[in-house]
Amino acid sequence: MNKKDETTILLNVLSLEDSSGDFEIISEKLISAGYILNISRVEKESEFISLTKKNRYDIILADYNLPGFNAFEALKICKEQCPEVPVICVSGSIGEITAIELLKQGAVDYVLKDRLERLPFAIKRALAEAKEKTNRQKAEEALRKSEERLRDIIFSTADWVWEIDENAVFTYSSQRGEELFDMPQEEIIGKTPFDFMPKEEARRTKKIFSELLKNKAPVVDLENWNIGKNGQKICLLTNARPIFNNKGELKGYRGVDKNITERKLAEEAIRQSEAELNYAQEIAKMGSWQYHFTTKKFRWSRNMYLLFGYKSFEKEISLDEFKEHVHPEDRYLIDLSIQKTIATRTGLSFDFRYILPDGETIWLQNNMSPTFRNNKLLEIQGVNINITKKKIAEQELIKAKEKAEASDRLKTAFMNNISHEIRTPLNGILGFGQMLTNPDIAPDLKENYYRILNSSSDRLLNTVTNFLDISLLTSGNQKIYKKNVALENLLDEVCSRFTESCEEKQLTLLLQKPESAPTDSIYTDRDLLGKILHQLIDNAVKFTTKGSITVGYKKLNGFILFHIQDTGMGISEENRKLIFSNFTQGDTTDTRVYEGTGLGLSIAKGLTELLGGMMCLESEKDKGSTFYFSVPSA
Repeated sequence: MNKKDETTILLNVLSLEDSSGDFEIISEKLISAGYILNISRVEKESEFISLTKKNRYDIILADYNLPGFNAFEALKICKEQCPEVPVICVSGSIGEITAIELLKQGAVDYVLKDRLERLPFAIKRALAEAKEKTNRQKAEEALRKSEERLRDIIFSTADWVWEIDENAVFTYSSQRGEELFDMPQEEIIGKTPFDFMPKEEARRTKKIFSELLKNKAPVVDLENWNIGKNGQKICLLTNARPIFNNKGELKGYRGVDKNITERKLAEEAIRQSEAELNYAQEIAKMGSWQYHFTTKKFRWSRNMYLLFGYKSFEKEISLDEFKEHVHPEDRYLIDLSIQKTIATRTGLSFDFRYILPDGETIWLQNNMSPTFRNNKLLEIQGVNINITKKKIAEQELIKAKEKAEASDRLKTAFMNNISHEIRTPLNGILGFGQMLTNPDIAPDLKENYYRILNSSSDRLLNTVTNFLDISLLTSGNQKIYKKNVALENLLDEVCSRFTESCEEKQLTLLLQKPESAPTDSIYTDRDLLGKILHQLIDNAVKFTTKGSITVGYKKLNGFILFHIQDTGMGISEENRKLIFSNFTQGDTTDTRVYEGTGLGLSIAKGLTELLGGMMCLESEKDKGSTFYFSVPSA
């Protein structure tokens, strides 16, 4: 063995040698071979036994023949004391038969003293073989323990361990198989998994297994129903890995089946319970939810998703995303309710509006209950109920109540109005009529009384006419008699009725006619169109104290668009919404300044719509108003 070719190695050696000279030569040979030598020499059996007990050696070198002791006896001791340490016999002369016998008794090699140059090589080989033997023994021991451990696990586990060949025939079954199918292991071996399944399940599972077999793929979480002990159905969860030979050919599968029957029955019971709950929630138009403050998880029931316009469990909704759909005016209620829950440690209920993904707004009643742990809010559970119909009904009830109250106010105003509008002109007619019977009355006073009598009669006639007109409109009995009407003549005729009243109030009455006025005509009911113009002009004169009143029209896309503009008191935005209602004026108090029934604009609008037109107004308080109405020209 060449020193240059070897890595320096520490070598613990026990030398059984009675010759000190030979011992020195052996030591030099090993040192020259590159070993860092730690060597002990013994000559007697007792010394040999003592050192093998106390120390651990890498190798033992034994002379064949010593006084009272020899290599065979040394080998016997080594088998008992240190069987793992290799022994090399080093002798001056030894026969072939003896050498063979030494090897049989456990020596790994023998070296003659006249050929000691072989010793380093023999030691190297012996050490390598010893190491390999040790490793092999460790591996075998590990394998033995592993197999023992696997047997213990298989025996104690609740799972069924099995093996099948490439034809799906069982070649191994653990004891658990006997318990599942009430069948000895020997009978299970030779059958296939499909023999234990109902026909439909076997057909389904066999199709899946054939595809896995074709692709040499593992079986992962395959649920399958089997007929177990006493004919009971059991559900097994199968996981298996393919088995290959050294050529890579599929030889079968090794797998584990877990009995998940109880879990499946529990899942089915939960599904049934959830289905019943969802059905009940769907009927009641409600959905349940749960928010966990630690995990920030916001869980909804199936019907909660449907209630909020999503498909069942379409996506996971966060609390922030939920808040984004809450009506902006109601979002503060969500945080406020949580704060109140923490403060009071009790549940609460509140109503809020929610905007669905399609833009529709619904009303919801939120009932929530908290769960505390160690004085800390852990989660909140709740139920949302769709109360949109209830809210609409409430709003309609409020509107109906307000309408009824407004109707009561109108009735009161109407009674005050009719009392005033009938009794005032009647008093004038009766009083001045009686005064006119006096023969001694002066002619100038008599003329004034006649004028007042005529004015009162006209006022009473207009009041009665208005009541009759609104009655006909309301009952739907107003008749229409259409004919060609000359617009210029009709406007001149209606405006002439207000010449005197405008002069009395020092108002300018302007009539705006287009150049085509002399030939303009309209096919409509002349009397009804005249009443519309009369009511609007009368309204303008009544509520204008200074300035002017302008009446005009123009042609527009098959319609005649009329306008009556004044510089009077104007109409507030609030009254603008009510001005066309029956018995309504800008002033409805008992001390109101302006006479009239409050029916004029309502009659004008009703007649306009009856003729197929529309009416609207523009007005500004204290600056005047402009009424527009259109009537089909043909």
